Amino acid sequence: HTRAQVFIVGGTGAVSEQSEAQVAAVLEGAGVLDVDIERLAGADRFQTASMIARRAGAPEQGAFEGTAFVVSGENYPDALAVGALAAAEGVPILPVLSTEVPASVRDALGELDIEHCVIVGGTTAVGTAVESWLETNGYRVPGVADNVLNVDSRLAGASRYETALLAGQLATRLGAFDSSEVFFATGDNWPDALALAPMAGEERHVLVLIAGDEIGRSTAVANHLVSRQSAPPECTFIGGSAAISDYVRGQVRTALGF
Repeated sequence: HTRAQVFIVGGTGAVSEQSEAQVAAVLEGAGVLDVDIERLAGADRFQTASMIARRAGAPEQGAFEGTAFVVSGENYPDALAVGALAAAEGVPILPVLSTEVPASVRDALGELDIEHCVIVGGTTAVGTAVESWLETNGYRVPGVADNVLNVDSRLAGASRYETALLAGQLATRLGAFDSSEVFFATGDNWPDALALAPMAGEERHVLVLIAGDEIGRSTAVANHLVSRQSAPPECTFIGGSAAISDYVRGQVRTALGF
């Protein structure tokens, strides 16, 4: 290729100018003649996320037309849960505070003409005041029950693991994901699931968060696997044994009836 477009997410405190120069040098050394680097960096994580959302846009047709995923900006698991589906369908992920929608996110909701919001996480993560604000301002249809796999529902399990399973069900129901193959990533840290999301979205395979040291800490996942013994999925584990231990891989096989 003679041209490459590179997106850097975050300011120079997150990704330094030196790193930016090294990326350009590596590509140029590989024969890329035109390297276009665009940095998306706001004053805080909410503004950065809003810049990403505006740059990528929101779906203009299909099951997720005019839809955004609203997640906690104070913790990572719920955003990871919808990462693959967001990548596949081009749905923006907009982080909020537990009690309010930051001004930059409010602006993005308006600019993107959002009409539907899937809230991912319980009311501790995304509070009822945020839910009410979204509905009052026309960004979300009110009256939709939780966990009904609708673009105006709240996906809220008893744990991060159950919430991720609900996101997988939404991906299967509305995003035509194929659940015959499942990607597992640890739910105890964010890098593996974050890196996996684009590939899982491209292949439309469900991403499952799992407790990497003991499946019993992710009971919802264990129960889900047992329920699928009649037609076990193909399983791919992301990350080394420090992330998902060999012991847990064995527990997954056992739960599936092998």
